[in-house]
Amino acid sequence: MNIQSLSVCVPAGCPNNCAYCVSAMNNQPDNTYENLAQLTLRRRRGLTVRQEEEYDLLWQQYADRMAFARDNGCNTMMITSNGEALVNMEFILALCDMNVSLQQPFRWIELQTSGITLTDNRLDLLRSHHISTISLSLADIFDDHTNAYINGIEPKFQFALEDMCRRIKQHGFNLRLSLNMSDVYNDIPPEEIFARAAELGANQVTFRKLFLSDIYKGTPQAQWIENHPYIRDVSIERTTSPVEDGFASFQDWVYHHTDGMRDIEEYVLRHGTPLELLPFGAMRYSVHGLSTVVDLNCMNKGVKDDGSVKYLILRPDCHLYTRWDDKGSLLF
Repeated sequence: MNIQSLSVCVPAGCPNNCAYCVSAMNNQPDNTYENLAQLTLRRRRGLTVRQEEEYDLLWQQYADRMAFARDNGCNTMMITSNGEALVNMEFILALCDMNVSLQQPFRWIELQTSGITLTDNRLDLLRSHHISTISLSLADIFDDHTNAYINGIEPKFQFALEDMCRRIKQHGFNLRLSLNMSDVYNDIPPEEIFARAAELGANQVTFRKLFLSDIYKGTPQAQWIENHPYIRDVSIERTTSPVEDGFASFQDWVYHHTDGMRDIEEYVLRHGTPLELLPFGAMRYSVHGLSTVVDLNCMNKGVKDDGSVKYLILRPDCHLYTRWDDKGSLLF
């Protein structure tokens, strides 16, 4: 099995309310994936010997799933969550300690976060626990207020993106900007987006197409995505001759636009240098000195003939899955 990365789902709530949140769109019941890993970590006092043994087995089961991904050639661990991973720092640090204990530890560890509560003290702790990349999930890299509004960040957690990026870099991390593409960027040429990413000190940038499926139509998140599409190159074409007074009627005009992600892809092809083909088909490019990926399939839909998977997901129930939104995708 060819695995691009292991996504470890940290059991955590979320103080944010992202307008396009896939987890909220999916809205699985809280008990869909039993939180055994957290229970194992925070053992209550007074357990019987048998209960202690069971918790030890569960913790080992969790480690075995991590080792399985490593045994199959995966060396990238993404620390993420259905909420905000940083809400549960205790679990993140325990996870990193577990990784060190593996016979073959993960060497490339990335934390995916909205950026809230990412203090200097926490950056120190994350770096000392071998996390090498911080990936900021952002709605707008040009305007802090718009970013906070779309991501539903409470005032007490809001931050200045330039300051956040500066501190991440000062602490020695690779900085990835994961851009959730919506109509925020409709009037901004790709070259300006790349220039802004470079100005923020990014090493890597991912352009993420917002996930939308007929299954989730009618949810607030799906409606928001439908109402805020990323489109480019709007043009107007007159389809009939003008009427006698020299003006065309409303019906004579046709509006054309292209999918904004196609515009990004074309820009990357024109200005980028191919680096390598990732296991699930996306090409990584170097564009203006930035490692660049265009992610059109963030939910890992589709099946590859060669058996490769974009990622495995390690859930709090101590099992591996291949899909975020399908409990039937359990691997073992």
